[in-house]
Amino acid sequence: MYVWGSSKSALLLFGVALQSELPSYMLGALRYPFPRYFPMMMIAELPFVLIVVYIGESFLERNGGIFAVALALGVTLMVIAFRSLQREMTAP
Repeated sequence: MYVWGSSKSALLLFGVALQSELPSYMLGALRYPFPRYFPMMMIAELPFVLIVVYIGESFLERNGGIFAVALALGVTLMVIAFRSLQREMTAP
């Protein structure tokens, strides 16, 4: 059985796979220690902050190519993180 907190990478992958509020609400409800939570969520959110800035800028400038690439990069990053999290949680 998998136990939260047994792997720091699981928390990081969880934050990347399910962006924004869901991981925060769940870990808060589980009373996960804030000093362990905060650095991992900062690292997990950083790539998406940059991607969202590029998506917003390209949308406003009507640059469809950059918009599509940034959007595809964000979705790909989430899928890879989700698959990695699944593998880590099912590993013995």
